[in-house]
Amino acid sequence: MGEGRFRLLTEKDLLAAERAMERGRTLHLIREGAGRRESLRVLPAGSTAWEVPMLVRLTVEMDTVQSAQFFPSVAALRRRAGR
Repeated sequence: MGEGRFRLLTEKDLLAAERAMERGRTLHLIREGAGRRESLRVLPAGSTAWEVPMLVRLTVEMDTVQSAQFFPSVAALRRRAGR
């Protein structure tokens, strides 16, 4: 969706998500602008299907289109987004 996976979330947001994952805490950040909404959540994996205890969920909404992806780490999110 668009340029990279996200445009509104900042480096500071990603660092906060990394810290939350390290501490096993949940986090929910929302950034909005120019007809786009990006939501980043750190949440428990909730299943043994994942090999990690916490996941990162990125949701991007533009107009009526919504995309959600799960990542096992912020590093994996960064790689996928080319950051």
